[in-house]
Amino acid sequence: MKQSFKNDGMEAQLDYRLSQISEQIALLNSDIQHQEVKGKLLEKQKSEASTKLESLRECLEKVETSRQEIEKEKFTKEKALNQMTQNMIQTERQMKWLEQIKEEHEGYYGSVKQVLKLAKSDSTKWQGIVGVVGELVEVPREYETAIVTALGGVIQNIVTRSEKDAKDMITVMKQRGISRVTFLPQDTVRSSQPINENGLKSEKGFLGFGNELIKYPAEYSNIISSLLGRILIIDNMDNASHIARKYQYKYKLVTLEGEVFNSGGSLSGGSTKNQSNNIFSRARELKEANEKFVYYQSEVQKEKTILETLNTSLVEEKREVEALTLEINALDTRIKGHALEWDKTEHALKTYKDKSITAFSRTK
Repeated sequence: MKQSFKNDGMEAQLDYRLSQISEQIALLNSDIQHQEVKGKLLEKQKSEASTKLESLRECLEKVETSRQEIEKEKFTKEKALNQMTQNMIQTERQMKWLEQIKEEHEGYYGSVKQVLKLAKSDSTKWQGIVGVVGELVEVPREYETAIVTALGGVIQNIVTRSEKDAKDMITVMKQRGISRVTFLPQDTVRSSQPINENGLKSEKGFLGFGNELIKYPAEYSNIISSLLGRILIIDNMDNASHIARKYQYKYKLVTLEGEVFNSGGSLSGGSTKNQSNNIFSRARELKEANEKFVYYQSEVQKEKTILETLNTSLVEEKREVEALTLEINALDTRIKGHALEWDKTEHALKTYKDKSITAFSRTK
């Protein structure tokens, strides 16, 4: 009886122990499943993070390449801006120099300078003094030498609105001892009679009559016609010689290089280097300098605008680089955390499996 009671107690203890082990196995299996799920989740997160990290690094590389290209373009534009600015400064200096020459009437006869200065000193009183012939017309570069030669000293004749304006100035000139000047009143000077010679305009080398090859305000057409309307401009000396002879030396011909075939048969020519600084060339150079200056101003502003845009782009690119770098560092830290957590999960999983095996072996 006593033995039977003892056996029953041992069996009860064994059943209880088996029940505990079974519960422990169930808990361990549950933990194992949890760790396996957690491990798979961590593995997925780690994979996704690694993929995103690679994508971010590629993006960073592209942004960095873009930033470097912008830096190069900025350097090129800064160099271009500096050169353009220098060109603008040099052109401005040239403009001022040419304007000073124009203002001081360099190269003019002394008496002409005095009259122009006098007229400028009281522009209201002398508003009828228009200016010298050379300043009232615009001559293309290729015709400068020919027109300067054709006009000769007439280029410094002074145009006035009326005969009265000329007479009033002459009176003052006498009082002040100013030497002689020739005036061309608009109300008295008449146009020259046009040359209507059959076949003349079709002659080889004929370029046109002097007044046809230049530009000037319509109000001065009578004066310009009287000065240049009967002067033929020819391309070279051989053709001019042929035309002069053919038309019996009736007309005055001037070549592009400045040779003159006068009516009547006389001929003049020689070097024209002393005309290199003539009124027309100075006016043209001043106009060209003004046009260049306006162009350089525009280009400088364009380059500045481009540089401003590039600087803005660089700031944005640098911000993007910084943001991507921060994101990459944070993601890298996160991946390392995942790896550490995975190691822990893997270790825990192994431990639970070992315990589960041990517990299971006890039931046998």
